[in-house]
Amino acid sequence: MKNLLQKSRFLGIQVVTAAFASFLLGFCGSTPPGSPPPEEKEHIVRVQTTAVEETPIADDDAAAAMVSQEDRLLMEAEFKQLVKSERRQDYPGDAAFANFREVKLGSMASGILYRSCHPALEDARSPYAARLAEQARVGSIIDLADSPGEMALKASVIPWYQSFITQGNSIAVLMDLDYDSQYNRAKIQEVLRFMLSHKKPFLLHCVDGTGRSGFIVMVLAALMNAGREEIIGDYMQSYVNYYGFDKTEDRYRLISYSGEDMIALIRGEASKGSPSPRRSPDGDTGPAPGLRERAESYLQEKIQMRPGEIDSLRRLLAGQQP
Repeated sequence: MKNLLQKSRFLGIQVVTAAFASFLLGFCGSTPPGSPPPEEKEHIVRVQTTAVEETPIADDDAAAAMVSQEDRLLMEAEFKQLVKSERRQDYPGDAAFANFREVKLGSMASGILYRSCHPALEDARSPYAARLAEQARVGSIIDLADSPGEMALKASVIPWYQSFITQGNSIAVLMDLDYDSQYNRAKIQEVLRFMLSHKKPFLLHCVDGTGRSGFIVMVLAALMNAGREEIIGDYMQSYVNYYGFDKTEDRYRLISYSGEDMIALIRGEASKGSPSPRRSPDGDTGPAPGLRERAESYLQEKIQMRPGEIDSLRRLLAGQQP
C-alpha cells in the first residue's frame, strides 16, 4: 500500500513538472543561428499550465510534507507573470544580467565550476557571459542546450567560443527537461565523465542557466555535502538575478518548490515541497540527513557512474587531483 501511495504522489509531481518543463522549454528556447538580436525591450513569459489534484495520502506526516494544491496553482500563476528585461541598464551588474556566478556549494573548491546563460547566442546577454567567463579563465565549456552541430554553428561566428571546440575542451549534450528520463541520464553521465578528463574551470550553461544547469549543479552540490537551504538558495539566485526576487517575498517561496522537486528526484522521493531544510531542535540548518548518500546512490544507480568515478568527481570538485 505504501508503494502504491508513493507511486500516486510521484505521478502527480510528474504532471506538475511536465507543465513546468513545458514553460521552461518555451522560456529557454534557443535563438536560431543567424537571427538578429532581440530588441531591447521587456518581454513577458507566458506558460500554459494544468491544475493537478493531490492524491489523498493516509500518512499524516507525508500529507503535511506535500505542497498544497493551492500553492502549486499559485506557483504556476507566478511563472505566468514573470517579466525579464533584456536591457543591461535594468540590472545591478554584468553578472546578474548574464546570470553568471561561481559555484561553491558544500565542500566545493574555488576555481572549479561556473554557471551562466548561453555565451554564444548573439543576444544582448551573451557578450557579458562570454567576457565574464574569459575573465575567470574558463578551461572547458559544458553546453546543455545544443547538439554538437548546433554548438559548432553558434561558435562559428564567435572566435572565443570556437576556440574551445578547436582545442577539444567543449561538450554539447542537448538535454531536455525530463531529468529522470533514460535519455537525460545518459547525457548527465556524459557531462560528468567529460569533467573528469578535461580542463578546469568549467563553464556550465543551458540557455538562461536556470533549469538544466540548475539540476546538474544540484547533483554536484549534493554530492559535496551541501545543505538543502544552500542548494535551493543557489537555484533561486537565477530568479533573483533575472527578476529581482527578494527572499522575503511569497513568490520566492512558491517558485522554490520547483527546485525542491529536483532535490526530491536526486533523493529518489516524491517532492517534499518545503523550501527549507528540516531543522534539528537546536536550529541547525546543515546538510539534509542522507542527502550526500542519496546523491551517491543516484549517481550509481541512475546515472550508472562507477564508485571510482564518483570518488574522482568528488576530489575534482574539492580542488584535489582526481
